[in-house]
Amino acid sequence: MLSKTEDDLRKLVEAKLSGVSKQNFQLYHYSVIRKIESVKLWLNYSKEILPDFTNLLGTYSTTQPTPPAPVNIDSTISRLSAYVDAFFMSAKSTLDSFAHEIRELYEMAGHTGDLYFENVINLLNTHHAQTGLNQLFVNENVLNKSWFIELNAYRRASAHESIIPLNLDLKYDLTTQEWKNLILKLPIDPRTRPLVYNAKNFMELGDEIEVSLSKLLMDSYDSIFRDINNNQTKIIL
Repeated sequence: MLSKTEDDLRKLVEAKLSGVSKQNFQLYHYSVIRKIESVKLWLNYSKEILPDFTNLLGTYSTTQPTPPAPVNIDSTISRLSAYVDAFFMSAKSTLDSFAHEIRELYEMAGHTGDLYFENVINLLNTHHAQTGLNQLFVNENVLNKSWFIELNAYRRASAHESIIPLNLDLKYDLTTQEWKNLILKLPIDPRTRPLVYNAKNFMELGDEIEVSLSKLLMDSYDSIFRDINNNQTKIIL
């Protein structure tokens, strides 16, 4: 359950729909809920595997060789790459599943076929400009939010290649005699070649995307619930 309103909305719609319409709504609604949970899962997996090296190796003399890294770097890179790819794909897939759920609840002039979050916003604005959900999207200007733009860019790039560095930046501080905490960097612009990495931290961006995406969904379900009660959807009370 994403929120109480989301749960109340699900129960209301399931009570009012039947047959194929009910099955389609359930398919997409539960897809959204499961996919946002996947977003949180992949982000947490990344945080768990990203090594925190500080104080793990005890004390070493600065005259001794640098001690071996405390993890299998090749294995860590492979697993991080998989989790990062899955995170971005799950986040965008959450929005695209939500687009299909919106089409099931609002009349879209018989629109069928491929549907993505970007074009459902346009459809909603064309056919249901006065609805609360459309006003939410307009006010939030979702497609121009930095978190959405970056999600889109990294998701497209990660679909075709690994976007994390080929070699993780491991540093040992001879002064403090500790391994530095590892930062998982992302390319400045995943559309340019060669990929250039800066200090953009995947964990910080991942947290921003997960929080922003969850809030957008909760606010959207609040708006949809009000639209249903104001007879602005296909659901007849």
